[in-house]
Amino acid sequence: MIEGEQFIKTIIDSAPNMMGYWGTDLRCRYANNAFSEWFGIQPEKIIGIRFQDLVSEQLFALNEPHIRGALAGEPQRFERTLNKADGSVGHIIGHYIPDFGADGKVRGFSIQASEVTVLKGIEANGRWYGEVWNRRKDEELYLQRMTISMVRDDDGEPMRYVSVFSDITALWRRDEYIRHLAFHDALTDLPNRTLLMDRIDQKRLHGEREQSHFALMFLDLDGFKRINDQFGHKYAAKSLGTNNISFFSTASQAS
Repeated sequence: MIEGEQFIKTIIDSAPNMMGYWGTDLRCRYANNAFSEWFGIQPEKIIGIRFQDLVSEQLFALNEPHIRGALAGEPQRFERTLNKADGSVGHIIGHYIPDFGADGKVRGFSIQASEVTVLKGIEANGRWYGEVWNRRKDEELYLQRMTISMVRDDDGEPMRYVSVFSDITALWRRDEYIRHLAFHDALTDLPNRTLLMDRIDQKRLHGEREQSHFALMFLDLDGFKRINDQFGHKYAAKSLGTNNISFFSTASQAS
């Protein structure tokens, strides 16, 4: 039985669609990996979170009628445009499905949401252009630059779709390396001032959009100048990297 449950969980966690379950108290009982990736929250931190704390106040207000409908025992279907954790915008088709107990009462509802951003782009513009991660026969991941175009019949109705793509993995890796060099110190490989200001600006904009706050902490290393003067820049840079790893390891355990 346990192996069967683990097998089902593995399938659900690897599914590309967002799947989750909320109780009548609107607290999350389960969320798969796709759910976590969309909202940018670790899976273990979603469990127990209130629905209204996971999404913005505006989004909760839009979803609340569907939540009430699901808790009243009526399946819900809706379309929604949402902001992803990475700042991009995606379009989904969502379903809220009531879960009935043995007594016939609703004890919660499951959520299934499928991203249809590409389809919406094709419907609106007749074509879609973008980058998609795919997998080769040997299971290796690679990045495609893809164009999907809609072909219509004589009556203007969609007849078929034509897709053209190219492998741009090598180009992506080169760009990632250049981007890393631009935002990290060449000696210590630690994030530089440019990356710091970029992340602060992102947090500021997110706070303005979601009406939330963030904290910024400054740390100083005592005696670092003495290490730099006595042992040289190379050893001092290595010391910075070691302290950085130690700090974030401790912070992760504490959180």
